Amino acid sequence: KVAEITSNFKFGNETLPFCEKGHVRFIEINDNSRCACDFMYRYGDRKAILDRKSRFTQLFNLIGTFAKMPNFANQIDWVKCFKFTLEQFGVENPDSFLVSQENVAGNAFANVQNANFNKTINN
Repeated sequence: KVAEITSNFKFGNETLPFCEKGHVRFIEINDNSRCACDFMYRYGDRKAILDRKSRFTQLFNLIGTFAKMPNFANQIDWVKCFKFTLEQFGVENPDSFLVSQENVAGNAFANVQNANFNKTINN
């Protein structure tokens, strides 16, 4: 939406760089292309993206430090941390990476069975 609003306040010819197969190319944008129905509006704020990544890294390090302290580790909502991490990487549905509570019990049982099977084979 920001890109479309910004483009509404621009007039005349403008040369914009874009990357195609690793090569920087330039495209000429004019009033006709700005008003075209198939013109794709994209807006990226590199500084904001870098700031968000920096804050995320600091938060990740902080949580990692607290995770090493037993009295804090049990108080951290690890599922929420996991979802937040995926959201910072642009994943729109982080729940799709998690199994339901019913499957958690089934996975735990399968892991115990696999561990017992591996012990039997190794002995």
